[in-house]
Amino acid sequence: MVGVVGFYLYANDATALWQSVLSVMVQPMLENSPPDAPIDEIKQSIQVFSQFMTGAIAAGTVYGLLFGLFLARWWQSVLFNPGGFREEYLSLRVHPQVAIASLLIVAIAWFSSGIVSEVCWNISILLVVLYTFVGTAIVHSAFLETKIKRFAVPFLYVTLVLVPHAIALVVLVGVLDAWLDLRSKILNKKNM
Repeated sequence: MVGVVGFYLYANDATALWQSVLSVMVQPMLENSPPDAPIDEIKQSIQVFSQFMTGAIAAGTVYGLLFGLFLARWWQSVLFNPGGFREEYLSLRVHPQVAIASLLIVAIAWFSSGIVSEVCWNISILLVVLYTFVGTAIVHSAFLETKIKRFAVPFLYVTLVLVPHAIALVVLVGVLDAWLDLRSKILNKKNM
């Protein structure tokens, strides 16, 4: 989040910067496009995407760093603490104060305008990363309690990769868990 805010402080006009970068990237495609290609729609898409590129680049970086960290932690647990990574990953949780701050940032993005709204939307993209991991851990825990866990858990991860819209539901689960503690309710039902 500090990186996103810092980039906006560093760049005089972050949107214009990303717009120029994206225009250069799609220029070869536009030059070789057929005469009936919707060039105006492509240029409009560039304008829209340029407003969210800072958050998207930051989110991609965070995803990559977290996957690397998780892989390293898994390897370490295989060597010195078998099953330790699974236990830690499945217990990921967000405190209610963080969830309130997250919802506040989204509200500011929604109801404000200009640079404040743009910065908050880009930070919201980073928050999606956080709640994706938390929500995935919760859904993974829930699927482990089913009789078909051998198929359900891999299906979860394949679905998240192939159907990106499913991430929205996982993010919602991650946000709601801050108050509802869904994982403990799932485990309590199992133990009854």
